[in-house]
Amino acid sequence: MNNLESRSGKQDGALLRKEKPELTIDELIRLVEEWDRMAGIGATKVTMPQKGPDPILVEVSNPSVKGSEGAAKAFLFSWWTGVLTSFLGKSLEYRNVVYDRETNMMKCEIVPRETK
Repeated sequence: MNNLESRSGKQDGALLRKEKPELTIDELIRLVEEWDRMAGIGATKVTMPQKGPDPILVEVSNPSVKGSEGAAKAFLFSWWTGVLTSFLGKSLEYRNVVYDRETNMMKCEIVPRETK
C-alpha cells in the first residue's frame, strides 16, 4: 500500500503542478488540503519548516482511518509524501506516525529520504 499510495501522490502532484503552474508550493498545498476535506479523508494541515532540515509536519484531524501502524498510516501519509516529493523535487519519506485518540488526530513528520 505504501508504494501504491506514494506513486499515486507523485502522479497527482505532477498533474496539479502542470495544470496550475502559476501557484506557489504553499498555494498548491492549501488546495490539496481542501481536497482531503472534500473527499472525507479528514481535516489536513501541512506545516512547512521555516528553515533548514526541520521536518514537514502533517496533521489530520478526524481522520477517515485511525491508527499508527500498517495500512492506516500508509493510507494517509504515503500519498502526502508522494505529493510533497513531486512539489519539492526531492525524495521524501514519512516517520513518527502517531494517532492521538483523545484529540482524534493522526500526525507524522515528512523528511528527506536517507540514502544508504
